[in-house]
Amino acid sequence: MPPKNFTIATMNLRNLQIAGGRVYRGKKVGKKEYEGKTAWTAKMLQEIDADVIGFQELWHPDALEKAFSEAG
Repeated sequence: MPPKNFTIATMNLRNLQIAGGRVYRGKKVGKKEYEGKTAWTAKMLQEIDADVIGFQELWHPDALEKAFSEAG
C-alpha cells in the first residue's frame, strides 16, 4: 500500500505577540492589535486544510495558543 499523502503549510504571523509585549525596536503591542491578529490567525487556522503548519514570527506562544482556542 502506498504511503498517505500529507500537506504542509507555512504561516507568517507578522510578529504575533501578547498585548503589552514588545517586538522590534521595543515597539509595544496594544490590546487592539493583539486582538486583531489573534482573530485573523484563528480565521486562517479554520481555513487551512493542512496536516502540518509551520509558523514564522511568533513572539509569544500564549498568543498562538489563544488563536488556536478561538479557532476551535
